[in-house]
This record gives sequence, C-alpha cells and structure tokens, in this order.
Amino acid sequence: YHMDEGTSALPGGATKDGVMNNPSSIYFVVDGDEVLMIDLGNPVTAGTPAAKDAKEVIDEFAKGKNLTIALTHSHPDHVGLGMTPELFADTTVQKIYVSEADEAAAKEQLPDVMDAKIEIINEGNADDAFTFADQTYSTYVVPAHTPGSIMIQDKTHNSLFTGDTFGSGAI
Repeated sequence: YHMDEGTSALPGGATKDGVMNNPSSIYFVVDGDEVLMIDLGNPVTAGTPAAKDAKEVIDEFAKGKNLTIALTHSHPDHVGLGMTPELFADTTVQKIYVSEADEAAAKEQLPDVMDAKIEIINEGNADDAFTFADQTYSTYVVPAHTPGSIMIQDKTHNSLFTGDTFGSGAI
C-alpha cells in the first residue's frame, strides 16, 4: 500500500504562503500479523489533526501487529512520524532498519524509545539485506541524497522503494 501525504488542496510541490508542501511517500507491506513500513513521512505534532490522521492510518495497517520499519534515509520528511512515538502505541515496533551512514542522523531525530529499535544495515556502505515475514529485502546504498541513502528491493512483489534517490513523490 502506498500513502502520499499530498492532498488535492495542496499537492506535492505546491506552495502556499511561501511554504512548499514537501510530501513523502510511505509504504506498508502487510503479511498476516507482520507489517513493514517503509519510511515515516513528515513530522506531526502530538494532539493535532495531522497526528490523529497519522495514527488512524498506522492503526489501520498495524494495530495489534508486529511492525518493522525501514528508512530509505535520515531526512526529517522520511523519519518524521517516528518523532511522535505515541502514534505507534497500539503496535509493537520490532526493528527500525537504517543504513550505517545515516544512523547518527536518524538517532538525533528519534526519541530513545524508537532509536532503541534501530538495527544497522549496509555497514561500511556495502549493499545488504534484511528479512521481513520470511522474505528477503535487498538494500542498495546510493550515497548521493544522504551519505546512507538506500533503495530497498522486494523481489517477491517486484517492487523497488527508492526514497528520494530519484526525486520525491511516487516513482
């Protein structure tokens, strides 16, 4: 499943009052009681309508399930929802995969309860893989957007998650 934070009122790249809408794609891969969330979108402030909406979406896919998170890179518009851990109160965050080169930047943004779940992939900037729901997801380092930007390949579903490697939005 793909969630894009853009809206018809303010689509991605549109500007309002001099501020550009910088939406990020969030992906959910659901396999029974296991959910993989690729990227965490923009930050929200607890108690706001945006936080309520984000919690509803997370609960729709992951409530009562085991959640694995993979970050394509460490920019705030891809780590954002992780800055508000109460959004994940009704799920069990198992792991948060991040490349070694982006680990420090991700940890700076995530509260302790979230960064305690971080597992390093792509040590030494080498390509790597992780397992989710008995499927192998290959990760490829593309150090341009950030030093640890990665692409995630799901060969089972013939999908490639690129983060901002090729630009923002659904590619």
